[in-house]
Amino acid sequence: MRFLIIALFFSLSGISNPDFAPKSFQFQEGKKAVFIDIIKTESEWKFTKKKIKIKTRVIFEVSESGYPLFDLVPEDIQKVVLNNEEVSQELILLPGGQDPMRVLSEEVDNGDGLFHELEVHHVIKMGEANPEFKVSRDKVNFFFKFCDGKGKRQLLERYIPSNLQFDQYPLTLNIIFDKSYSAQQVIANGEVIKINDHDYLIKYPEFYNSAAPFFHTLSNKEKLHTLNYKGVEVQYYYSKINKILEIKKEKFFLNSIKEIIDELFFDYGSLKHEKLIIYLGEKFSGIEHFGATRTSRYSLGHELFHMYFGRGVMPADGRSAWIDEGLARWRDGADWKTWIKDLFRTKPYKNYVELPSDFTGLGQQSEYLRRTWNPVTMLDPYHQGALFFGHVDSLMNGTFKDFLRVFHKDFFGKLYTQEIFFSELYEFICDEKKNEEIRKLVKSYF
Repeated sequence: MRFLIIALFFSLSGISNPDFAPKSFQFQEGKKAVFIDIIKTESEWKFTKKKIKIKTRVIFEVSESGYPLFDLVPEDIQKVVLNNEEVSQELILLPGGQDPMRVLSEEVDNGDGLFHELEVHHVIKMGEANPEFKVSRDKVNFFFKFCDGKGKRQLLERYIPSNLQFDQYPLTLNIIFDKSYSAQQVIANGEVIKINDHDYLIKYPEFYNSAAPFFHTLSNKEKLHTLNYKGVEVQYYYSKINKILEIKKEKFFLNSIKEIIDELFFDYGSLKHEKLIIYLGEKFSGIEHFGATRTSRYSLGHELFHMYFGRGVMPADGRSAWIDEGLARWRDGADWKTWIKDLFRTKPYKNYVELPSDFTGLGQQSEYLRRTWNPVTMLDPYHQGALFFGHVDSLMNGTFKDFLRVFHKDFFGKLYTQEIFFSELYEFICDEKKNEEIRKLVKSYF
């Protein structure tokens, strides 16, 4: 067994969440795969003309001896070093035949103060497989293209060695651009330190998990806008497909930001993020990060809601993320198809007081699940969750938002599971009869 004791001068400040980690499991006879607890990660990115050369150093520990698991989607892995010795790795399926992760070929020990070092060298190439990486003459445009809905292995593991969402740890990116590129600007939801026009450091907070970081680099000639509203510092900018919004920004966009912030402040309290980044880079959809979003005009309200639930209060696993999506859709009222149908209904979508007869819930999902949906039942967590929470709100006589306000305040920057969410809900409800009714409802459907 290989091990490494990190010297005392190392700053080890990761948040340990072993209770949220899935159980270890046998992947071969006599071999046990164990989930690591990352203490810190440092990653160096060298942008050349057609590829990014990435070297990542991960300090981690394990709660029990075994073969360490990590994840990295790109296949062009050039070298893996564990505790100063080169090792191999392979993809294995998590229990239940669901998503894969990478397991190292060497076993490691656990123990108090016993840390291990993993170094991974890999390459991301420009091409159809990576539409988020574009080069035009002397300009480079790259951004994290996350998706934690129906996609799988679509978070930080798309770019660097990472872990499942239960793990929180500080991350530092050193971004180095080839001198042939024009001067760049880096936008991120962390501390950005400009060394020069071609060299940047990004330091992300220790409570971020694999769904939290936002990173976008583009030419420094691209225009950024700022807005300060109700104590919220908003940085916003547009992609080419949304330039018309920039021309008409007061009418089509700025007023929308203010209206949505007003609504969210009223319902759930003030926004706790120090800064908010809004990239109008989509035609219709969007995705949320911690205090940042790549979105469309249509999805803006949905993504800003996630600054409260999703990237404010953060799900610890894919089986719990349905709550955030269900709450967001409940807030939205409906997706566009349902919204059109609701034009001809007497009751608004989000104010349904009874669950429809065909409501099935999301069922008990595996702790290894990495998605918001159930791949067996193929149910939509947005639609199912919205109907469910609308019904819960009616059972609570319209006080469900009061609970959400308290939950957001108590769990901001922290992880939760669906078990924690409902436990907090039961404690909030004073009416024992209503409490028992909701307990039975949750047990029946989730």
